[in-house]
Amino acid sequence: MSQVVLHPEGFLELARSPGFAAELRRVAEVVRANAVNKAPTSKAGSHGRRPGYLRSQIKVVSRVDTLGAYADVVTEAATPKGFRYGTYWEHRRHYLLQAVNERQM
Repeated sequence: MSQVVLHPEGFLELARSPGFAAELRRVAEVVRANAVNKAPTSKAGSHGRRPGYLRSQIKVVSRVDTLGAYADVVTEAATPKGFRYGTYWEHRRHYLLQAVNERQM
């Protein structure tokens, strides 16, 4: 069986490289397009909202933090009772943080 080994230092270097943010944004846009296609839509609208409300609210948010670039595919859309549909896809490096923290212990 093959094994994948993550080297935190190498990943940090990649995440901070100039081309990584652009590539990550491109991938996030593909994920956003898939989320838009899969989002439920009523031709008549829903609770007074226009048809396609949820689909129109899905967006990509790209940022850079201390670990490097990341992108979230999110929506601020909410149900009529105020429940937010939430984050469709989040690309952060929680596993990397865990690996770095374990090394520091």
